[in-house]
Amino acid sequence: MSWKGFKKAVERLPSQMMSKVGRIEETVDPELKRLVDHFSQLEAAAIRLNADAIKYRDSIVSLLDTQASFGNSLVDLYNPISDTLDPEAAPSSTRRPTTPKEKIQTAEFFRDFSEELRNSVLPEVDMIDSRVVSPTRELMDMNKHIRKLLVKCDHKRIDYDRHRDSMKKLRNKNTRSLDDEKKIYKLEGSLEQASNEYFGITDLVKRELPVYTQLNTELVKPCFHAFYFLQSSIFSLLYSHLHDLTSTGAVDMSVGVVAGYEARRGPSDALAEEMANFVRAKMLATSSVSSALHAQNRYGSSYSTHPSSPQFGSSNEYPPPYSHVQDSGYPEAGGYQTATNPYARSPTMSSSSRSVPPAASAPPSNGYVIALYDFEAQSEGDLSFRKDDKIEVLERTDSQNDWWQGRLHGVVGLFPGNYVADL
Repeated sequence: MSWKGFKKAVERLPSQMMSKVGRIEETVDPELKRLVDHFSQLEAAAIRLNADAIKYRDSIVSLLDTQASFGNSLVDLYNPISDTLDPEAAPSSTRRPTTPKEKIQTAEFFRDFSEELRNSVLPEVDMIDSRVVSPTRELMDMNKHIRKLLVKCDHKRIDYDRHRDSMKKLRNKNTRSLDDEKKIYKLEGSLEQASNEYFGITDLVKRELPVYTQLNTELVKPCFHAFYFLQSSIFSLLYSHLHDLTSTGAVDMSVGVVAGYEARRGPSDALAEEMANFVRAKMLATSSVSSALHAQNRYGSSYSTHPSSPQFGSSNEYPPPYSHVQDSGYPEAGGYQTATNPYARSPTMSSSSRSVPPAASAPPSNGYVIALYDFEAQSEGDLSFRKDDKIEVLERTDSQNDWWQGRLHGVVGLFPGNYVADL
């Protein structure tokens, strides 16, 4: 906005506020208002048609691209993966079952079908740009110029009402001073100029806007009709190609979608469960090794770090592995024994080194934790608990991979810190 335009906007601001509260009589032209409302409707229709055409075009293109990508993914999925040039030459113990040829042929047929469908429909989609999107965009650009003219007409009306109201107030004074007469003389010139500008631009709008709206309508209607017929053509192509696909017998159309899915889900569920168990076992093994290495680095290599596997009952969740490491006491002079039982703790500790202190001499409480899993005592001095039990912590370390001391139902014992969470 230029400086001149900014000054005029500031001058019009008081009049606009006073006209909204009814302090200034506002000039109303019913014919002009009707023309402006009609133009606003056409302007909104052009914007909506352009937006809908772009959205429809992008959706169809995305649909075709996704379909083609899905076809390529099916071919990659069904193609056997072999690390030898001759799969038959591999030993029988390492030979992988090959995918049936009919499955591969079906996947390749679907890939070719998706590419053919995409190549057939895309030319029709491109016509949406030339017949709908581009014309409506040009129309929107022209409507912006008309909107600027209507805004200018409204500004001229505000100037006219402002000068007319000022002149009316001065002339209604019972006694006027010399300064008032000078203001009246000056306002007469401003009012005459504002009147000429307002009525001049109003007459121009009344004369030219109906012609423009008529041409606007004649342009929007063909765009709308073209959009309709292009959609019909695209849907016809999609239907014909999909009908040809179903007639090949690759898809059983006599069975409903849900029934067909349920019939094929059985083997898939078993395979998915097998894969999930394999991944879970790998994760547990990795976590056990990490826990053992952490304990060995912290307490030295003189202790065994075989992970203990807790026994848990009703909970279906898998608790994290933990390694039981004795914080106090040292091995016997003759050395230490390596644990042969994977569920036993090392080093072997005497009952005196793991004796539970009496309740009267228990350390002060360090807060409460809640059990995340079931835990059964592995040896004397361990604290057994069930999931969701509230345990009072007596001694704890900064690491959850250590063993903490706690009290539950009056019994004091040790428990793994990664089996609980702070309250």
